[in-house]
Amino acid sequence: NLRPGSVMYIPPGHWHSVVPVQEDSFSIDMRVANVAQCKWIAEAAFSGLLAQFYRDNDRYMGVGSLDWDGTLSPSTQEQVQFLAKNMAGMLQHCKLPRCIPFERAHSDGLNKGASLQYLSNIGFLSPPLDAQATVGVNPLVTLALKRRDNRLLLLQMHSVSSLSAAEYLRFCLVCPQNLYGVLAYLAEHVGPHTLPTLESKCSAPTSGQVQSLLRLLVRCNVLHCTPPPCSGSEPAPRDLAGSAPPAEPPGQRPVKRRRKGHRPGSG
Repeated sequence: NLRPGSVMYIPPGHWHSVVPVQEDSFSIDMRVANVAQCKWIAEAAFSGLLAQFYRDNDRYMGVGSLDWDGTLSPSTQEQVQFLAKNMAGMLQHCKLPRCIPFERAHSDGLNKGASLQYLSNIGFLSPPLDAQATVGVNPLVTLALKRRDNRLLLLQMHSVSSLSAAEYLRFCLVCPQNLYGVLAYLAEHVGPHTLPTLESKCSAPTSGQVQSLLRLLVRCNVLHCTPPPCSGSEPAPRDLAGSAPPAEPPGQRPVKRRRKGHRPGSG
């Protein structure tokens, strides 16, 4: 019952053996599927603090005497306050990458890959993106772009835990040459970017090609997507792809009933 992209859970501590076979074989990409929520939160916090306070900072921010004595240093307090204010948004931007269905023609058993056309044909895409939404590169993912020939590009997507060195993603996406501009822009600028900005980087795109690419990367959690702010006093909640949830049919809405209480003095 295994299909490309399936996830298998193997209990920790079990031994596994490999034996040669004479029949035709197939490969299974074994991926750790028991990541605790606390580790995901720690990954997002580490990536967010690194980008906000350390990447472009020449000041040394190591643990000092104030931290040891129990009185947090000003720089530590600043980071704690940043986490308290932005943690929910950081989790939305740092989702763990998904397992991606691979294509036999672009995989060798250890390094998985697939073409954009193949993944689009099997429907491995997010819902259509809102035209006013913004997208950015997941801080947990590194993008590298290579040219295979005059027609095709290779987008290498790699994600390794900064805390435990566990590998979350290693995948190669095969794309047409005319998407070079938008892919190079994403590899160099993490964002966030508007959809018109990214579409303008593409040379002579075919119908819906950029949208298919972005929807695929959002589906893989390689890109994070932020919907536009809603107008009005009571904005409708939206998912990350920018589409509002369907309205509940009137016949299925719960009806509030007045509770009958006992009034003092009544018989």
